[in-house]
Amino acid sequence: MAVTATSATPSEAPTTKKPLPQSKKVPKPNAFLDGLLCSLVAIECVVIYSVLPQHLLAVFGGMLVVVAVAVWATKASFRVVGGFVSRHFLKHLGDPLRKEVTMRKFTDQSWQLMIHGSMSAIWVYTAFSCKFLEEVRKDYLVMMSHHVVTIALVAWSFAVGFLPVGVLVLFLHDASDVPLDLLKMANYLKLEDRKGFFLSEVLFAVMLTVWVYFRVYLFPSKLIYTAFWENREACCLPHEAHDLSIIFPSPGPPSWLAFSLLLSCLYVLHIWWTFLILRLLKGVLTKSVHDVAEDEYEGASDSGKDD
Repeated sequence: MAVTATSATPSEAPTTKKPLPQSKKVPKPNAFLDGLLCSLVAIECVVIYSVLPQHLLAVFGGMLVVVAVAVWATKASFRVVGGFVSRHFLKHLGDPLRKEVTMRKFTDQSWQLMIHGSMSAIWVYTAFSCKFLEEVRKDYLVMMSHHVVTIALVAWSFAVGFLPVGVLVLFLHDASDVPLDLLKMANYLKLEDRKGFFLSEVLFAVMLTVWVYFRVYLFPSKLIYTAFWENREACCLPHEAHDLSIIFPSPGPPSWLAFSLLLSCLYVLHIWWTFLILRLLKGVLTKSVHDVAEDEYEGASDSGKDD
């Protein structure tokens, strides 16, 4: 970065900010992929508007407003409470939320924790928030892809009257998102090692266990298997159930191929994140959770390197 002049006394020399290492920077998303994903979200919103009955459209719109207000209130509350705790109780950790970027990331995570703990309207909002409101992270395009696929699964399961798929997708995601959100917030507060009561390390172990069980094991062994095979066995003629050359069996399960492909896409994203988590685990064994997260996931932050 360029030399920054100060407005202090002449005796004070100008200070030079060192550029962030390449690994700390968050590259700009590919413009084409970014535009494509945002267009898909917009199309999904149009589809939701088309398939919802008139009396549910008002409910859906009201839910969007409620979600937006709840998110704003949650972030404002956590900004006040988190800042107070950081200044008065975490001085020994260097007031970890003193910089604006870290505070914004902390509040971004707080509202997700509240929502996941307390979901089409919510996923539409998170897609909008991921694009326009939140700090850009290294997995931005993967996260946007996740929103597109999840919205499609939840909305289409409602449109064709196959609600169990949407419900199970939300359940399996929320079950693993709670410890993940807690881990991120503990990381922003630098609650690690003995000074932080090893909270980040404990939450990392909990998150890894829950993540692998729900997203890596249960998701394919229960949800994908049921959607792919058991649906055909329940709805198709016996000689057609295991004959995959019959792509659109009649009679057959509603949107069998669409659900199978969307669930498979979602599982590919889960595997991508799992490898990222394993890279974090490898780094945690040699460095702190905070430093590893900054290198592998968060990108440029304000841990004394950038304002």
